[in-house]
Amino acid sequence: MERPAAPAYRVSLSWNMLRCAAQVVTLFLGLALAGGAAAQHSQEVVCYLGSWAVYRPSNGKFSIENIDPTLCTTLIYAFVGIDNTTYTMQSLDPEYDFKKKALQRFVNMKSLNPRLKVLLAVGGWTEGSTKYSAMAATAATRKAFIDSSIKFIQ
Repeated sequence: MERPAAPAYRVSLSWNMLRCAAQVVTLFLGLALAGGAAAQHSQEVVCYLGSWAVYRPSNGKFSIENIDPTLCTTLIYAFVGIDNTTYTMQSLDPEYDFKKKALQRFVNMKSLNPRLKVLLAVGGWTEGSTKYSAMAATAATRKAFIDSSIKFIQ
C-alpha cells in the first residue's frame, strides 16, 4: 500500500521578512568576525551606527562623536552598497562618508579603544537584494566585489 503524497505547501515571504532576515545575517556575520575580541573581554558589546542617524532632527540626531567606544567591543558602520553594474563596493552617502570624513572618524574610534573591532555593513533597507544575488552569481563578479572591498577599506 502506497503512502499518500504529502500536501504541497507554498511559502510566501514578504520583502520586509527578507530584509529582516538579511539584517539578522549581517549581525551574525559581524559577531562571527568579531570573535577575537571575546577572548579579551568578559562580554561582547556590539555597537551599531546607522549612518543616516546624523540626519534626524533635534534630539533624535546621533553622530559618530556620540559613541563611547570604551563601552563597545565591536563597532558596526551601516551602510555601504555595491554598484549595479560593476558590483564594486561604493558609498551610499559620499557627502557624509568622504567629504565629512565619517568613515575615517568611525575607524579613528580605535585610538580611544585599541581592542575595538570596527566593521562595515554592506547592504541595507534601500539596497534590495537583486544586485547582491547577481554579484554572487559568478567568480568574476565576486572577485570584483572582493577586490573593491579591500581597496575601499584601505
